[in-house]
Amino acid sequence: MNFKNLARENEIVALLSDLVAIESVNPEYQGGQRGEVAVAEYVADFLRALNIEPAFQNVIGERANVLGTLRGAHDATLIFEAHMDTVTLEPMPDALTPKIRDGKLYGRGACDDKASLAAMLYALKLLQEHAAGEHANVLLAAVVDEEVACRGVYALVQSKPNAQGAIVGEPTNLMPVNAHKGVVRFRIRTRGVAAHTAHLEQGNNAIYQMMQVIRVLRENIEPRLSARALSKIGAPTICVSTIHGGLQVNIVPDECVIEIDRRTVPGEINENVLREIDAVLDDLRKREPSFVIERLAPDLADYALDTPRGAKIARTARAACEMIRGATEFGAVGYGTDASKLSELAHIPSIVLGPGDIARAHTANEFVEIEQVAQAAEIYAQLACEFVKRET
Repeated sequence: MNFKNLARENEIVALLSDLVAIESVNPEYQGGQRGEVAVAEYVADFLRALNIEPAFQNVIGERANVLGTLRGAHDATLIFEAHMDTVTLEPMPDALTPKIRDGKLYGRGACDDKASLAAMLYALKLLQEHAAGEHANVLLAAVVDEEVACRGVYALVQSKPNAQGAIVGEPTNLMPVNAHKGVVRFRIRTRGVAAHTAHLEQGNNAIYQMMQVIRVLRENIEPRLSARALSKIGAPTICVSTIHGGLQVNIVPDECVIEIDRRTVPGEINENVLREIDAVLDDLRKREPSFVIERLAPDLADYALDTPRGAKIARTARAACEMIRGATEFGAVGYGTDASKLSELAHIPSIVLGPGDIARAHTANEFVEIEQVAQAAEIYAQLACEFVKRET
């Protein structure tokens, strides 16, 4: 069975337009209200129309993952996973009004991640219409909270799904991504002594302490990371992303806090990342006994993804892409996805694959190419069939 050119673009447009028109801003962001609740109800109704009984997996309050399984004639099971939440509607004008221009569909979430969700839903329809059961079981997982804390995929992992592979939908321009970076986010705090700025000798400036912290991180950590570059994904990185300190202009600041985003590459262990930071800070404390420096527990510690290209899910994904689009290469990206949790915690070999360009996500003119969404649906359906044909 070859699914090329079987997706009907008018149906794809209608499905994706419906999803974009439903507000699903993560409640942690400006404008977020009920989160993914309304989208979840739409997904459940779509599954019911295919005679697939949806299950709701409660995650946060009334926010729930939606799960539905299309049964095939084989024992193997694949997970098709995509998230339902979006970032804030700002600064996109008319963000919930889908617009079509020059073969592109514009709207908040059109690219990240409702295009992947629409394609996965439509792939189930294609499988029902054309595959006669000759495909793997497909567990569709529409999850919550990817944009903030990934609590949706953690709930999915905790349910211990029995699957032999997973496709996580994110905008990859339909390139099968088998590797991506992880991230450790944490804060460093310096503490000083407040004093009137007319009497500096009575104080201890926490901002000046933090200036030295940033300097030693840049001088000691950054060169080490540059030396660890991997050909497929580049080097690990460290970025001081925010800084906060001081009460008012005439008070010596007694506290300063920075937030750090440390991107990891496959092979790095999060605990070792923090130990390396701690060692540099210890050296600074020894040189400057008056400094009070605290490295706080991570706010986020995520995993890198490194699925072997020879893994069955990777080979099958590439083959499906080639059947629909022609010659295809594997890719590696710097951002993180739910795939790393499925791989690391559930031990399910995972690939990231979806329509759209990540450069368009979260922007004021977010869009996705309609042709790519249709091709994504065909690729997902093709993959479900090819997965049961290929040797392990």
